[in-house]
Amino acid sequence: MKIEKMKKSASTLYTVFNIMQILVIVAAVILVVAAGLLFTLSGPMDAFTYTSLSFGDVTVRLAPGIEAGGMSKTQIVMILAAAVILLAVTWYGIRNVKMILQPMKEGRPFDEGIAGRFRTLGHCVLLGGIIASVLSAASQAMVLTSFDLQALFKPGTVTGVEYHYSFSITFLIAALALYLMSYVFRYGAELQKESDETL
Repeated sequence: MKIEKMKKSASTLYTVFNIMQILVIVAAVILVVAAGLLFTLSGPMDAFTYTSLSFGDVTVRLAPGIEAGGMSKTQIVMILAAAVILLAVTWYGIRNVKMILQPMKEGRPFDEGIAGRFRTLGHCVLLGGIIASVLSAASQAMVLTSFDLQALFKPGTVTGVEYHYSFSITFLIAALALYLMSYVFRYGAELQKESDETL
């Protein structure tokens, strides 16, 4: 009874992750096409002007009618390329989740390969978190280098300043949890092997 429930749940999750994997591929293709189109377009980048500036945890709102330049095409293409790399890591992570679910769909929760897949998934989460953090910092640095920051000190330019804390270690916790799961499943696989041998 419990095995049947596990098989059904694993099958449903497999389908969900299959859809997610397709969506990740579509998003990556869209970003690649957008980067290609952006790089081939000529003329100024008027659509990418800013009315607020983010300095890490501090956001500065500019007065109405004041715009603070924008990023170059090359900078935007670099950010899109990094986003595609992040999507590639996400796709690989989802692929590993599907490989974990595959034996579970067949009623084999302690298959020998699952422990290794959990460890690989932990690597993906860790790498993805690092790439996302670096991407966020790099895009912020690119945005800030695009502006005339001295113009901010003119009277009437800034209408407000907001502070927001944004530090997350969620990806580290998730990676550690997946590493622990790999040990649990490795032990489960050993017990299953011993049980099969005694039968």
